[in-house]
Amino acid sequence: MKLIDKNSEFGEMITIFEEDAGQSLYLSKLDMQRLFLKGCNEEDENELLLRLNTYLKQLVVARINFIHQRQGFGERLLDLLMKYGKEQGYKRIMFECVLSEPLKKFLTKHGFRLASSEPFEMNWIKEM
Repeated sequence: MKLIDKNSEFGEMITIFEEDAGQSLYLSKLDMQRLFLKGCNEEDENELLLRLNTYLKQLVVARINFIHQRQGFGERLLDLLMKYGKEQGYKRIMFECVLSEPLKKFLTKHGFRLASSEPFEMNWIKEM
């Protein structure tokens, strides 16, 4: 496990989650090709679990939650993921197990599509 800070390649992502929480994150680590970010304020928590799948060359957003919705944090994060993915040679971004309608609308607006046409498909992908 490697604790990470704002001086790392993920520093801008940390900043987004700190701005959302209004204070420093209490967890920011990189472990087994997975980035964990977690913060909170008095009312709620935010978090990101990002898998760096170097075998399939895809970034996988396995968990994501912002305290403040519709404030531009998701769009900023998506821009950073696209930039990071392209720089590191990833081919796609996948959001795993998307259940909420607001997130489905956000992903559709930003060019994502369902990973397959299977009846119970919940993963959304976008090529870099």
